[in-house]
This record gives sequence, C-alpha cells and structure tokens, in this order.
Amino acid sequence: MAFTINPAVSRVGYRRWIIHVGLFALGVGLGALLTYCIARGLYAALATISPAAWLAVALPLVALAALRDLGVRTPVPYPARRQVPEWLRRMLPPGLTAIAYGGQLGTGFLTRFTYSTHIAFVALLASQSSTTVVGASVLAFALSKSIVVVSSLAGDSYPEFERRLLYRHRARGQATLRAANAALALAVAFVLIANL
Repeated sequence: MAFTINPAVSRVGYRRWIIHVGLFALGVGLGALLTYCIARGLYAALATISPAAWLAVALPLVALAALRDLGVRTPVPYPARRQVPEWLRRMLPPGLTAIAYGGQLGTGFLTRFTYSTHIAFVALLASQSSTTVVGASVLAFALSKSIVVVSSLAGDSYPEFERRLLYRHRARGQATLRAANAALALAVAFVLIANL
C-alpha cells in the first residue's frame, strides 16, 4: 500500500510527494514508538518478576515467527493476509494517507508482510531504556521502511508496482529472503539472551 503514495498514483507533484514521503516516515516512526511503548510496558511488568521472564515471552514468539519464515505453519501475532485498508486512500487526503499507512506499517503487526526480524527487533528494543538507542533504532527503522516508497517513484500505477514487487520476490527468491530473516531473527534473539 505504500506504493499508492507514488506521485503518479496519488496525482501530486514531486515537491508535495517529497512531503508525503516524509509524512510516511513520520507515521512509521510513530507506529514503531507505539509498539515500543507497549512492548516496553510489558517488559517492565515482567522484569518485576524476573529479568528472565521477558525471555520466556519473547523467545517463543521469535522462534514461532522464524519457523514461519522457514515455511512451517505456526501461529504468529499477525493478521492473516491483511494489508493496510485500501479505503483509507479513498477517504483521506494524500498527506493523511501517508501518515496512516506509515503508522500501520510502523507497528509491524497490522500488515500481511511479516518477517521474524520485526518481532525480534521489537523484543530486543523493549529491553532498552536508553532514549538515544531507542530513538536511533526507530529512526533507522522508519528510514528503511521508507525506501519502499522512494523506490516506487519509477512506476505509473499501483498494479505495476505490485507486479514488479512480486516479480522481484519470485526472481530473487522469497525462500532466500525468508531464510535470511529467520537467521537474523535468531541472531537478534541470541543478543537479547546475552544482554539480559
């Protein structure tokens, strides 16, 4: 859905499109901060029991998501085959649409494009209390999610973007991408274990 922010699709000029990309990144950052606050609250509540209590919650979730990336049917905390609602684009002006899409993608749990690296990222970030670490992580996350929007500049329509994206996944190997995500998520889980 981020592709619908493209100037050709949203029918805005390039200057306004740059503003929309910034609003999208802002939305991603706000969504990620909301997810961090919820996860941090859960982490703090569990830390009163024991620092290892967070591991008892986070590690099984990371493992389930990593298994899903590897092709095993596992329950994960994501909606099944749901993406950001298309009606938002018809109901809101492009600037608000950019923030709304960004916010939903920033939470990471409201979209069908899910990888274990996101839940590992949330699990590790929740264990951090430094505003500098959290701020830098959320900024990097928001900028990396915004690359998708910037890469959409070359197309003329949403179906064209979706066709290109699906072609890239098939041509470059979705299995490789999912295996890499699972490996990275497990590496982050080991960092979490080492830091607690």
